[in-house]
Amino acid sequence: MNGWKSAVFAFVVLVGLPLSAQNQRKYEPPVAARAVVSGTEWKRSLTAAIVRGKLQDAYQFVRGDTGKWSDEHTLLATNLEPTQAGIRLDDQLDRKLAAPAGRLAADQDAWLVLRSRQYDDNDRAWIAEIERRGNTFTVIMDEAIWRGKYFKTFTYYETYGVNLGKLAPGEYAVEWTVRSRSFSKFAGDGKPYPENWPQDDEAVEKPTLILKTTFSVAAEAGKL
Repeated sequence: MNGWKSAVFAFVVLVGLPLSAQNQRKYEPPVAARAVVSGTEWKRSLTAAIVRGKLQDAYQFVRGDTGKWSDEHTLLATNLEPTQAGIRLDDQLDRKLAAPAGRLAADQDAWLVLRSRQYDDNDRAWIAEIERRGNTFTVIMDEAIWRGKYFKTFTYYETYGVNLGKLAPGEYAVEWTVRSRSFSKFAGDGKPYPENWPQDDEAVEKPTLILKTTFSVAAEAGKL
């Protein structure tokens, strides 16, 4: 009888949780540079095999009740230290923001880490393209805002990691473009589960946001 009551209680608790808590997006820890990323001219885009939500090299979904509310995106170029592999991506970003490196190390992968602005739980965002031309990197990210009705509103933000690989010493520039879209229907079973992407998203007439930053790669690894 006690086992039956426990099962019923667990079911009630799960049903009572918001969708964002029931269906946490997967945490993707930082990984080594992909084999396709080589040379000074390359592009990674969405394909039939690389679908929305899979173009980045690291990802973390963070609930909106963490106290890190922000209406703006935060972008940083950095090295992610191998010794901190057990620390979640968003926590690593906090550490890097608190003590930014003057220059990046040439013997470690260079990363772009973006913490998104706060979203409502039905909103969706994804990286659509990553490109390198010489010493300039461009990232295009789409954010689709839900225009349907809410019964309850919960919030979240996302932290993305893009691995640029090991870079030669020099000066580099980054442009991270955020394109505005909106939608009212979800794909899949049509329900607002985190794994379901927008089905009818379309561009919105709104000024495009471009985040810019520059960074240097040292001739020799320094203390980060």
